Amino acid sequence: MAEKKYEKYVIREPLRSADFFDKAAASFMTMPPMMFLNGDEPVKGAGQFAEAIWIFSDSPQITPAARQAHYHEFDELFMYLGGNQKDMNDLGGEVELWTGEGKEAEKYNFTTSSGVFIPKGLMHGPMNFRNVKRPFLYLTFGFNVGNKYGKTKPPKKQAGLTR
Repeated sequence: MAEKKYEKYVIREPLRSADFFDKAAASFMTMPPMMFLNGDEPVKGAGQFAEAIWIFSDSPQITPAARQAHYHEFDELFMYLGGNQKDMNDLGGEVELWTGEGKEAEKYNFTTSSGVFIPKGLMHGPMNFRNVKRPFLYLTFGFNVGNKYGKTKPPKKQAGLTR
């Protein structure tokens, strides 16, 4: 049977890059994350990033030290989706996300299915998961990342970043 014309746009299984493996996080989230797009992999020309991560239990912090507060040169979208069929708004746990830098840093907490848009250049992180009663889904989308998910950039200002 001949390959279908648009088969090149169908991703039949996630990428499981060893580059994203974090042993500390493996006990409470799917590791490595289930990535569906990483720049031009596996779809040439896509230039986007998409990953799905199941959060299974509490974590004092999901981001390893190398991925603490940082920013990207592309827009990013985080989505946190609960699976309570009787109340889809109920996340099943709590997310703590920091945005901003220095004195402008702000902490946000979510216990409902939520989304957060992170414009390029906005400092963000760390992200913590707490009080996880049921697994929930954490999705990340990076827009116009180029041919591969961009390396994170360190804080623009070094002073006042303790969180």
